[in-house]
Amino acid sequence: KNAPLRRLCAAPSARAPRTRGRETRVRAHGRVGTAGRAGVMSHASRAGEEQDPECSAAAGGGVLDLADTASDDGATIPALDRLHIWSSDATDLEDPWNLVRLALGSLAGESWRIKKALASPEEMGRLRPLPEGTTWWEQYQRTQTYDAFRSAIPFRPNTTSGCIVFVLLGDEDATLGLLADEVIALVEAFLCFRVVRRPEPMAVGAWAQERQSADGRPQLGAHFLLSHLEGSADNRSVCTIGITGTDIYPPRKFDYVTGMTDSAHRVGLFSFARYYEKRRKALKDAYTKQADSELKRVLSMCFVKVLCRESMKLAGMRECHLLCCLMNPFPGGAPEAVADLPLELCCVCLRKLQFATQVDLLDRFARLPSLLTAWYPEETAQAWERIRSAGLPTYTVTAVQHARPLGSSGT
Repeated sequence: KNAPLRRLCAAPSARAPRTRGRETRVRAHGRVGTAGRAGVMSHASRAGEEQDPECSAAAGGGVLDLADTASDDGATIPALDRLHIWSSDATDLEDPWNLVRLALGSLAGESWRIKKALASPEEMGRLRPLPEGTTWWEQYQRTQTYDAFRSAIPFRPNTTSGCIVFVLLGDEDATLGLLADEVIALVEAFLCFRVVRRPEPMAVGAWAQERQSADGRPQLGAHFLLSHLEGSADNRSVCTIGITGTDIYPPRKFDYVTGMTDSAHRVGLFSFARYYEKRRKALKDAYTKQADSELKRVLSMCFVKVLCRESMKLAGMRECHLLCCLMNPFPGGAPEAVADLPLELCCVCLRKLQFATQVDLLDRFARLPSLLTAWYPEETAQAWERIRSAGLPTYTVTAVQHARPLGSSGT
């Protein structure tokens, strides 16, 4: 009669204690399949050591949450959040597409339209060339993941006015080198935030501390201009960006800069005075109206990328190192080298943009080609490919194909 009680009171069976070394504990979320062995990743497995048998016994086919642990020396080992297991191989962290999915995060619970727009990274994205001497895992570690962005974004969705405010600084002659209306239209379509330009340029006075640069150019203090912009910025806006054609200088270290930002107040200042200096010099030596128009067009095309890129940085986004994207690292060289970056976003950055704007990505796909076609033929072709991969309805594609491109005449 007392046998069950004796069994309950018996001492627990001996069990090997769990170690807390460099191993990463794994918890499987939701239903997992039973076919095949899970691709359970741990720091020990990458070092060639054996995995915890309890971890290795998990079944494959689910989304795994790799929790943080402390190593023997007390350092914290970062988590590998929501790793999508697409293979039964336990050594797939060097597969770049697995890392792309890891950076993208889980799509569980998202609407079907978001899944349709982002669910096929291989069909919609292109891998960056792997820099010599690095690995894909190192490139992933340098990339801001979607989950990291959600914790870093300076505002929550639908808590701002949804506007990016552009402010022209100086007299009108200082900003004539830019096709402002076309630039604003493209930035608005690309970012899906409403772009508002203040009706009057901001007058620049003695407070800007004008000086002469080492090569004899008039310059304004970037930090003074930025401080003046902060005083007039609307805190409800996504960000406020000042644009000037006058050269600017920083407080110290450099003779000039092409831009300066204050991420805490979401304010930025950018000058296009140092862009395409060789073309400017050639145009000054032999002026023609056609060459002047071409310089304005090329400068405006480049500045669209600058403004889109910097606006996203002010909204909390950081660089992307896995796929070809506007948020890739700056190529280096002259300021106009930013034009070498594509005017497109990878699936990871697209999801960040969707979270910040709450825009329908499929609608964005349909609107973009008609605006890109006049200035960005390569990006237009890539946009059409993305539209086909997403399976947009044919009537939407046909309507966009017949839309009037940017800068064309007619009604």
